[in-house]
Amino acid sequence: MANLFATLNTASHTLQALERMMTVSQNNVSNASTPGFARQDAVALALPFDNNGLVGGVTTGTPQNSRDQFAEQSVRNEVANDGLYSQLAASLAPLDGVIDITGASGLSGGLTKLLQSFSAWSANPTSSTAQQAVISAAQTFAAGARQTSNQLDQVRNGLASNLASTVNQINQLAGKIQDYNKAKLSGTAPDPGLDAGLYSNLESLSQLGNFVPLFQADGTVTVLLGGQSPLVIGTETNPISVAYNGSPSPANPGAQPAAHIVDAGGADITSLVGQGKLGALLRVRNTDLPALTGDQNQTGSLNTLVKQVADRVNQLLTSGQTTGLTPQSGTALFTYSTTNATDVIRSLAVNPSITPAQLAPADPGPPASSNGIALKLASLGQSTDPADQISGTSILGYLGGIASGIGQKISDAQTGRQRSTDLVVQAKALRTQLSGVSLDQEAIHLVELQRSYQAAARVVTIVNEMAQTLLQM
Repeated sequence: MANLFATLNTASHTLQALERMMTVSQNNVSNASTPGFARQDAVALALPFDNNGLVGGVTTGTPQNSRDQFAEQSVRNEVANDGLYSQLAASLAPLDGVIDITGASGLSGGLTKLLQSFSAWSANPTSSTAQQAVISAAQTFAAGARQTSNQLDQVRNGLASNLASTVNQINQLAGKIQDYNKAKLSGTAPDPGLDAGLYSNLESLSQLGNFVPLFQADGTVTVLLGGQSPLVIGTETNPISVAYNGSPSPANPGAQPAAHIVDAGGADITSLVGQGKLGALLRVRNTDLPALTGDQNQTGSLNTLVKQVADRVNQLLTSGQTTGLTPQSGTALFTYSTTNATDVIRSLAVNPSITPAQLAPADPGPPASSNGIALKLASLGQSTDPADQISGTSILGYLGGIASGIGQKISDAQTGRQRSTDLVVQAKALRTQLSGVSLDQEAIHLVELQRSYQAAARVVTIVNEMAQTLLQM
């Protein structure tokens, strides 16, 4: 009887162990699609046995986590790159239509019409119709400049809103990681669900910026921005924020200041942000957009272009003379704000006091020419005269360079996004291979466990029958 009871005890331990192993496998199946979940592997342990009543058998230990930290870090790195290029492509896209390379609308369209009106006027400098066409074309050019400025202001406002939203998301994720650390320090037993939430939050954080997690001996996670500035340490968070601080000695004091990321103590940590959505937003807001519209330290290519056109047109017209019996000195055609170098494009307008008859097509010389000024204005766009050019490039060539520069940045962002998306897929595929849940394998494993459970249960039945027979005897 003693041996029968020992066998019954062994079979009982086996049933309990198999039940726990099936629970682990069923939990894997249930969480196969849970973000951040890693496959749990049940651990079978042999019970000791000898001649002193220890009958051996099997039990289970703590399930092993199959998570591979190298694979996790690889995914986070690629996700950070993908966040950068995806946001760059999205933020730069609105700039695609700012410069219409076809010359049909906007700033480039207005410039094209202005040069065409000069050409028509040079052929018939005394025509009141041609003179009026010049005034109308100048108004179209000024309106196109202001329209472009308004479009870029809308882009800037959208970036500011997106920056605030992204920083808020980062701080919210930091709070969730803080909750994880609190749970760990409270002595919570290993919980695959809790760990899954942590790794899902870390991956989401990587999409937003280049954050580095450090796993501590007490089970908590420290999160550093750029590997230096702490976002989460133990049960404490250090939320970040966006600030718009001016330069110490700005060349354009009234211009838009750059966006900065500051920590909880107010220290500027913008230089630590290089990846993710936050890095892309800062790059477009502080570099790509100011290259067009200017900031406290630069004029901006569009302001440079518009100022050159307005100044050169005004210089040529004021150096010329009107036609008629009593020629008069020419009048400037354009006006713009001189308060700030970055305000040219948004303030460009036609001189409100000028009349068509005040346009001065004649060049007093020497040699004198009745349409010399008008001819110079007609060729202004592609002139090789250094006085007409911008940094050694013709006005139309400079405009084309602005358009091609925008196009190249958008193309690079789209190419980077496609490449980074492919790399994210590869990194996640490797992670799934190492620690993901395979429903086919789990189904096979469950069948094996069920058959083993049935076999152990059969042993219990047989031992029961044998014991009943012995009692009857």
